[in-house]
Amino acid sequence: MPIDAAQLLEQSEWVRRLARGLALDAAAADDLAQEVQLAALVRRVPIRSDPRAWLAAVARNLALRWRRRESVRRLHEQSAVAERPAPEGGEEASSADDGVVDAEFEE
Repeated sequence: MPIDAAQLLEQSEWVRRLARGLALDAAAADDLAQEVQLAALVRRVPIRSDPRAWLAAVARNLALRWRRRESVRRLHEQSAVAERPAPEGGEEASSADDGVVDAEFEE
């Protein structure tokens, strides 16, 4: 039988502590704990081992997947910045709003 809500509730604080150890910050830990609990609730196949062992494996796998995804995202952002052409004249391009703000302070 899949893990039921009562069993999962008994393990919820333990899952949160585990997530805090695996995640990079508190918000990510909360998200990770919720994802682990959701995975347990939607699982249709019985957990044949100790529920904590299964929950820990799910948490580790999700944390690794998130770190991998974050690493790929960072690489894409860095390559996009590196491929961006430099502004003409070697200076930062300024927006039209900058001139308006400057004019207001000159009065």
